[in-house]
Amino acid sequence: MTRPPSKSSKMMLICRKLSDLICPWATSAVLKTMSMTTDDILQKRRNLLSLAESNCLKMAQKFPAEFNQTAKDYLVRVTPNAAR
Repeated sequence: MTRPPSKSSKMMLICRKLSDLICPWATSAVLKTMSMTTDDILQKRRNLLSLAESNCLKMAQKFPAEFNQTAKDYLVRVTPNAAR
């Protein structure tokens, strides 16, 4: 009789599948201001930019053209606010 997989192994499989969606060479960087995208520190199509939801909304409202270009040039990950 086989034992059903434990919850931790199921979680691991899901995490593994999700991690396969991100390219292995992408490096994560936290984006707090739009001026960071003009620096030579970040490389286009290599950095994965992480933004808080509130910062993302502020940047999109204040700098719509620059934010649109940033979303085209970089991989962008927006994390939800913790207050939800």
